[in-house]
Amino acid sequence: MESRTHFVQHLYPSPHESQAEKTVYSLADYNQLISLPYSRDHRKSMFKQDSIVPESERLERFILWTTGVFSPGAMRQWGRHAVAFVGRRNFDDPFFMGRMFKGTDADAK
Repeated sequence: MESRTHFVQHLYPSPHESQAEKTVYSLADYNQLISLPYSRDHRKSMFKQDSIVPESERLERFILWTTGVFSPGAMRQWGRHAVAFVGRRNFDDPFFMGRMFKGTDADAK
């Protein structure tokens, strides 16, 4: 991987003997993540009480901690994303994109 851009620079084949054990993932409805089977008699959410996915923190938290957002860059529950930085609300206007950009003639057709 290239520094800063993360572009792939080289790919190397790996011998079949050294391949790690594979993990199979399946798709699930997003609403199921709120109540997953945890043990025989209990269920648990994928999200902590602060709506953050455990162990999903990212390196930008060390740069953006001054914004006042708790754990910036971490995966959050849908609809619970940080929209305020140091008391100033951002990114929470549903009509923002419509006011910022104008349609083209092709959009009118």
